[in-house]
Amino acid sequence: MPLLLLGPLWAAKAQQIKVFHSDNLPRPDTVLVYLPQGPAPEDGFPVVFMLHGWQADHRYLPRLLDAQALADAHRMALVFPDGLYDSWYLDSPRDSGLRFQRFFMEELLPWVDAHLPVDSSARFASGLSMGGHGAMSLALNHPWAFRAAASSSGVMDLAASSQRDNSLARLLGPYASHREDFERHSALGLLARRPGLDLPLYLDCGALDPLLPCNLAFVELCRQMGVEARWVLAPEARHDHRHWRQALPLHLAFFEEVLRGE
Repeated sequence: MPLLLLGPLWAAKAQQIKVFHSDNLPRPDTVLVYLPQGPAPEDGFPVVFMLHGWQADHRYLPRLLDAQALADAHRMALVFPDGLYDSWYLDSPRDSGLRFQRFFMEELLPWVDAHLPVDSSARFASGLSMGGHGAMSLALNHPWAFRAAASSSGVMDLAASSQRDNSLARLLGPYASHREDFERHSALGLLARRPGLDLPLYLDCGALDPLLPCNLAFVELCRQMGVEARWVLAPEARHDHRHWRQALPLHLAFFEEVLRGE
C-alpha cells in the first residue's frame, strides 16, 4: 500500500539507520532501529523484527505506527528492514541475486546481536501481508532463532496472492508449471513440513480480507498438528492500514505474554 495513503504520520526518528550492501540482495537494504528510552536490562532488550507489506519499504511501519512510543511501552527493540518492495522475504530459486532469508540470518541478525543492546534469546518476528508471510516463513524455516512469530493479514499461501502471476512468478516461476515451488516457499507448506513444531504463533485477519481463507487454512493446520496458535478474527476489517494500525501493537503484547510464560 503506498505510503501516501497513511494519513497522519509519526515523526520520531530512528536511533540507528544501517544500510546493508549485500551480495544476497539486488540493491542496498536500509534498516531502521528504535530502542526503548532509558537503560537496557542486563540481558538486553527483547527484539522484534517488523516486516512491511508489498509495495512498501522500511519507512512504512514506523510511519504507520508510533514506533518510538511502541518500543517504550513494551520495552522492546524494534527493527524495520526493507523488504525491497516485492522480495517476499524469500530466497528465490530463479534469481541468485535475491536471497533475503540468507541475508536476514547471515547478515542482519548477527549485526543486530553484535551492535544493539538486545537479548538474542528473546527474538521475535512480526509482519503484515507480504511481511506477515515473511515473519512466518522466517520463523518456520529457522524456529530455533525465534521465541514466537506473528502475522497480520498474512499471505499464508503464496498461490492466494494477487501477485501470483506477477512478482511471485518472477521469483518462483509461472504458477502453472511451478506449483511445487509455490507450495515449498509458502508458510502453509513450511508448516506442514514442521511436525512437532514448538513455537508460539499469532495470526489475525479481517473478516472482509480476501486472504481470510488461507489464514483459516493455516490456523486449521496448526490445530491438526498441535501447534500453539492464537487466532484473532477482526469483524468488519479489510486488508488495509486501518486494521494494521490496531493489530500490530497486539503482536507485541502477545510476545510479552510469551516472555512471561503465559
